[in-house]
This record gives sequence, C-alpha cells and structure tokens, in this order.
Amino acid sequence: MPSVPDRSQWVQATNSRPLFVALGITGDDVSEGAARYRVDPIEGDGGVVDTLAITTAADQCLVTAASTLIEQGREEMNGTAEMNLTYVAEPQGAVIVEGTVVHKGSHLTVITVEAMDQAGAIVATGRGSYAIRPLHPAGTSGAGA
Repeated sequence: MPSVPDRSQWVQATNSRPLFVALGITGDDVSEGAARYRVDPIEGDGGVVDTLAITTAADQCLVTAASTLIEQGREEMNGTAEMNLTYVAEPQGAVIVEGTVVHKGSHLTVITVEAMDQAGAIVATGRGSYAIRPLHPAGTSGAGA
C-alpha cells in the first residue's frame, strides 16, 4: 500500500532540514504521486531565487513524489536515476516547484517537474526518473544478490 506522509509532519520535517533552510526551500504540499516546494529569494540576492535552490527543490520533488507511491514491505527507494531541468526564464520573486508522477513501473518512477515564479510564468521545466528496488520475500533488498 502506498504511503503518503501526514502533511503537517512532512512540512515540519522538510522545513527543518539545514540545506533547505540555507537555500530558502520550504515544503508546501505532498499528496499521492505529487509534491510541491516553495523557493524564496535569499537575503542579499536582489530578490532573485538561485538556480541551485530551484534544482535542489526539483530533485526533492522527484524523491518525494516517488516516495508516496512506494508499497511498504514490497519495495524501497533506490535513488534518482536521472534528471533534466531546462531553465527558460529568470524567476521574478518566489518560485513554486511541483513534481507529478506520470508513470510508476516496477523499477523506475517517471516524474515531471515544473517551476513557476510568483507571477505564474514558467521558469524551468523538466523530467526525472527515480529508481525503485523490489524487496525479496524475506523483506530484504536485492542489493548484492
């Protein structure tokens, strides 16, 4: 059965991660097959969000969206397999980064990612794959087998 985390607990845990605090990333929402993060400009950067923060939020969207579809006891997370992100505009103010699962297979989950600034303009768009490892009947992964 997939496992969507409790939203308030997820937001609290996400927003306390030191890397996210440093980059101005906060968890906004999580649901089955989807995740959304907000990236705020960091003081002293002239109100512009750094692309490193947007890219980090995009990768985290892959991880979070894929994790909501993991079948506990049957499979486990195994890492980002690949990700591409194309920047098409400079963001104006805060950026919302959303990831949505478009396909879940037995070994890979494919997620689309879109980043929009506070004016609603697309800043970046991309896609990524997240690896899933099936668990063997004894509850252990296939690593090294």
